[in-house]
Amino acid sequence: MGIVDSGADTTTFPFEYASLMGYSPATLTQETFTQAAGNGVGYRATQQCTAVVPEIPLKVVQMMPSFIQGAQMVLRGRTDFMRAFEVAFHETQQRFTITAIG
Repeated sequence: MGIVDSGADTTTFPFEYASLMGYSPATLTQETFTQAAGNGVGYRATQQCTAVVPEIPLKVVQMMPSFIQGAQMVLRGRTDFMRAFEVAFHETQQRFTITAIG
Protein backbone atom coordinates (compact mmCIF):
# COMPACT_ATOMS: atom_id res chain seq x y z
CA MET A 1 0.00 0.00 0.00
CA GLY A 2 1.04 3.57 -0.44
CA ILE A 3 0.45 6.79 -2.30
CA VAL A 4 2.32 7.70 -5.48
CA ASP A 5 3.72 11.11 -4.51
CA SER A 6 5.50 13.18 -7.14
CA GLY A 7 6.50 15.56 -4.34
CA ALA A 8 8.44 12.86 -2.47
CA ASP A 9 12.10 12.64 -3.45
CA THR A 10 12.37 9.05 -2.23
CA THR A 11 9.95 6.46 -0.93
CA THR A 12 9.18 7.18 2.70
CA PHE A 13 7.60 4.99 5.33
CA PRO A 14 6.21 5.69 8.80
CA PHE A 15 9.10 5.36 11.27
CA GLU A 16 7.59 2.22 12.81
CA TYR A 17 8.24 0.33 9.57
CA ALA A 18 12.04 0.61 9.97
CA SER A 19 12.41 -2.27 12.43
CA LEU A 20 9.85 -4.37 10.52
CA MET A 21 12.04 -3.99 7.42
CA GLY A 22 15.19 -5.03 9.29
CA TYR A 23 16.68 -1.58 9.89
CA SER A 24 18.27 -0.58 13.19
CA PRO A 25 20.03 2.55 14.52
CA ALA A 26 23.23 1.18 12.95
CA THR A 27 21.68 1.24 9.45
CA LEU A 28 19.86 4.60 9.68
CA THR A 29 21.09 8.19 9.51
CA GLN A 30 19.05 10.96 11.13
CA GLU A 31 18.09 13.83 8.81
CA THR A 32 15.74 16.80 8.65
CA PHE A 33 13.18 16.45 5.86
CA THR A 34 11.07 19.17 4.30
CA GLN A 35 7.43 18.13 4.02
CA ALA A 36 4.19 19.85 3.06
CA ALA A 37 3.59 20.62 6.74
CA GLY A 38 7.13 21.95 7.25
CA ASN A 39 10.35 20.36 8.45
CA GLY A 40 10.35 17.03 10.24
CA VAL A 41 12.85 14.61 11.70
CA GLY A 42 13.37 11.33 9.95
CA TYR A 43 15.91 8.68 9.15
CA ARG A 44 17.42 7.62 5.83
CA ALA A 45 18.53 4.04 5.31
CA THR A 46 22.23 3.45 4.71
CA GLN A 47 21.54 0.03 3.14
CA GLN A 48 19.36 -0.69 0.13
CA CYS A 49 16.23 -2.76 0.19
CA THR A 50 14.01 -4.07 -2.57
CA ALA A 51 10.29 -3.86 -3.17
CA VAL A 52 7.74 -5.08 -5.69
CA VAL A 53 4.23 -4.08 -6.66
CA PRO A 54 2.24 -7.30 -6.01
CA GLU A 55 0.46 -7.01 -9.37
CA ILE A 56 3.82 -6.61 -11.19
CA PRO A 57 6.05 -9.06 -9.25
CA LEU A 58 8.80 -9.37 -11.88
CA LYS A 59 9.77 -5.68 -11.55
CA VAL A 60 12.02 -5.33 -8.50
CA VAL A 61 12.68 -1.80 -7.26
CA GLN A 62 15.94 -0.98 -5.46
CA MET A 63 15.52 1.77 -2.89
CA MET A 64 17.17 3.60 -0.03
CA PRO A 65 14.01 4.38 1.93
CA SER A 66 13.42 7.08 4.48
CA PHE A 67 11.44 6.70 7.68
CA ILE A 68 9.54 9.70 9.01
CA GLN A 69 8.36 10.10 12.58
CA GLY A 70 4.66 10.90 12.66
CA ALA A 71 4.01 9.77 9.07
CA GLN A 72 0.69 8.00 8.58
CA MET A 73 1.24 6.33 5.20
CA VAL A 74 3.83 5.17 2.68
CA LEU A 75 4.73 7.72 0.00
CA ARG A 76 6.19 6.27 -3.23
CA GLY A 77 8.84 8.72 -4.44
CA ARG A 78 10.52 9.91 -7.62
CA THR A 79 14.09 8.60 -7.30
CA ASP A 80 13.12 4.98 -6.86
CA PHE A 81 9.48 4.07 -7.49
CA MET A 82 8.86 6.54 -10.32
CA ARG A 83 12.08 5.57 -12.09
CA ALA A 84 10.85 1.97 -12.22
CA PHE A 85 7.21 2.65 -13.14
CA GLU A 86 5.26 5.02 -15.31
CA VAL A 87 2.16 6.28 -13.54
CA ALA A 88 -0.71 7.74 -15.56
CA PHE A 89 -3.80 9.37 -14.10
CA HIS A 90 -7.09 9.16 -15.98
CA GLU A 91 -9.21 11.78 -14.27
CA THR A 92 -12.35 11.41 -16.36
CA GLN A 93 -12.52 7.70 -15.53
CA GLN A 94 -11.35 8.22 -11.92
CA ARG A 95 -8.52 5.66 -12.24
CA PHE A 96 -4.80 5.37 -12.75
CA THR A 97 -2.44 2.88 -14.34
CA ILE A 98 1.03 1.73 -13.34
CA THR A 99 3.32 0.29 -16.01
CA ALA A 100 6.80 -1.12 -15.42
CA ILE A 101 9.60 0.66 -17.31
CA GLY A 102 12.25 -1.45 -19.00
